Amino acid sequence: TLLTLAGALGSNFVAQNFIRRRGWGRWAGHWCMSWGTILAGAVTLPLVFGWIHFESQAHAPQVYQVLVFGVRVGAFHTESSWLRYVFFNLLNLSAVLVIIGVGLTLHRRLKEAGVMAVQQFGNDLVPLLLLLAVAVTGLMLTVSMHALHGEGYMVISLIHAVTVIAMLLYVPFGKLFHIFQRPLHLAVTLYKRANAAAPPAVCSLCGEGFAG
Repeated sequence: TLLTLAGALGSNFVAQNFIRRRGWGRWAGHWCMSWGTILAGAVTLPLVFGWIHFESQAHAPQVYQVLVFGVRVGAFHTESSWLRYVFFNLLNLSAVLVIIGVGLTLHRRLKEAGVMAVQQFGNDLVPLLLLLAVAVTGLMLTVSMHALHGEGYMVISLIHAVTVIAMLLYVPFGKLFHIFQRPLHLAVTLYKRANAAAPPAVCSLCGEGFAG
């Protein structure tokens, strides 16, 4: 059971092969958006709820301690350590992935006649535009801080907060709910395996088996 679940996790969740069978372009866009949002959530949620936080050392304020649930798990120098660039740019990386994924998906949705014929603005384009707005405004915060010396930071942060809230409010009503639905869908693999191994239910009229 664990091996089956691990295989489904690697194939359907990590590699997302169920999308690749529909086309490489579609898979690339979906993979970038999926892992961009997962990475952003993995960074922001622990920070917001205080599960992970950073503290500077009293005798060395340029050294940050990494605390997970209050337990020190490591430290890094804020000026010379490569970990500094990793920790401080994870959200920028997630934003770039989301922008690439949204760009590829919007290109397909606005260029392919077959897709355009069946898509709906509220269900297909709105989630893409919300993700794009969150990612772009998030990157603009970094641009404001490093390139513009903080110019417009407060306004951009307010716009970013509004776009994030709008996206979170939209989650239960559209395709963004896949963020929660896809991990739960892994249980279907276990169900199919148990169904195949179970003795079939027999039709009372014809006597033939039709399901586990």
